[in-house]
Amino acid sequence: MTRVPPRSGKGKGFVLNDGLEISKGEAIAVFDADARVDPDFLTKIIPYLNDEKVQGVQSRIKMYNKDENFLTAMQHIELAVFGNIVRAKDVLGKAGFFRWKWADS
Repeated sequence: MTRVPPRSGKGKGFVLNDGLEISKGEAIAVFDADARVDPDFLTKIIPYLNDEKVQGVQSRIKMYNKDENFLTAMQHIELAVFGNIVRAKDVLGKAGFFRWKWADS
């Protein structure tokens, strides 16, 4: 699929929706280009999808270069706080959410 205007340049939500339209399979994994995961990451994550109430699984995001500069240190803190908020919602029995917005068009 080639993304051309008006769909191109709209952001991550649109890209993810386009990818979802052409994806096949029971589970779809999304990773940013700079993601680093352990070799057994999917083996650990996929079992959570066996619960029929679970529609998606998201792991914590950590900055691997958090000690290199102020910006990545602050991003690491932001994502840690955000992860704790999502986890608190889970503990309280509320719906969690993914970080991107799913676009309708």
